[in-house]
Order: sequence, then structure tokens, then C-alpha cells
Amino acid sequence: MLRSIKSGQRKMRVIALKLEAGALLDVLDKRQVELDGSDIKIKVPFAQMPVVMVNGVTASATAVDTVNISAGTEGDILIIGSDTAEKY
Repeated sequence: MLRSIKSGQRKMRVIALKLEAGALLDVLDKRQVELDGSDIKIKVPFAQMPVVMVNGVTASATAVDTVNISAGTEGDILIIGSDTAEKY
């Protein structure tokens, strides 16, 4: 009998960014996003709404492909989302 492996880790995607003086610093994940004013546009959207952490504080995403940041925000940004819509 064949069984499928259901692992939550296979569907996770993490984007780590560093924002300083209103611009994204040159980090590895910078190629996955575009900064558009106070919005961070994700080039490949998530299947579900991502969780956003800014300097260790939970923030909110406005869509599966957009994160809104408040003016003057600087520091580390983590965007954690899922590439599948399945829930176990």
C-alpha cells in the first residue's frame, strides 16, 4: 500500500529582507520581491495569506502577494507563507 507523506515543511517558503532608509539592502531574497513605496510586492504569490514579522513584531499582509509596511520602518523583515492551500 502506498501512502503519501504529508509534511508541512515542504510547503513553507520564507523570505528574509533587510530594509534601511526606505530601500531594500542587497540580500539573497531581494530578487523575490519589489519595493513599491510602502508596499512589498512578492513576485511569486503565496497560496495563503503570509505571516509577516518586522523586527520581531508580527505585522500583517494585505494580500497573498503584497505586504504593506508603515513609513519609517527599518530593520529585518521575515515573510513566512505557504505554497499550497492544503490544511491538515
